[in-house]
Amino acid sequence: MKMIGMFKGLLLAGLIASLASMANGQSNGRWIGRTQISPSTATQSPAGVDGVRGEAEAQTNQGAEQVDLSSKKPTIVGSWVLTVSVPGNAPPFDSFKALWSLTGDGLLIAAAQGDIAPTPFPTSTSQHGAWAQTGGRKFAATFVSILYDGQTGDNLGSFRLRQSIVLNDAGDEWNGPFKVNVFDPDGNVVAVIDGTAHAKRIIVDPLD
Repeated sequence: MKMIGMFKGLLLAGLIASLASMANGQSNGRWIGRTQISPSTATQSPAGVDGVRGEAEAQTNQGAEQVDLSSKKPTIVGSWVLTVSVPGNAPPFDSFKALWSLTGDGLLIAAAQGDIAPTPFPTSTSQHGAWAQTGGRKFAATFVSILYDGQTGDNLGSFRLRQSIVLNDAGDEWNGPFKVNVFDPDGNVVAVIDGTAHAKRIIVDPLD
């Protein structure tokens, strides 16, 4: 009988220890077999949730600030109407209009009044080139055009323009000098022309 009593006492003590261990495990997580599962993140304290939310909002605000700053950078991307002045030409060819379009990846496409008129210059194709920012509101552009006989289509050479650009504070006008090198069909320079250009940005003008 003594042995039975001692056995029951040990069994009861083991059961109590097991229950205490399970209770402790439930406070720290859940047990599946011999694996303990951490408490659900849904029980995270309000302070922790607020901290995560605050960090996310800070990152969002920082991103917004970066977008705002980048949008304020000076740029000549867009389309422009130019008034080109060439003092060395006789009137009315000492001043004429041109159109420029500059893309965000550095391309330049242009056309000018007189491109298809044989006088006083040969007929020329539209102009194609590139532009780059040289610092602050200063830019440089270069384009090339092919010269040809408007009647026969014969190649008469080409010209290359190099333009210096200074953008105004509002970003809607620019000015600058340019130099044009005129080449014969063999690539020899036959003339050099200097002038200036003033440009105004083309903006959306709603119908209504």
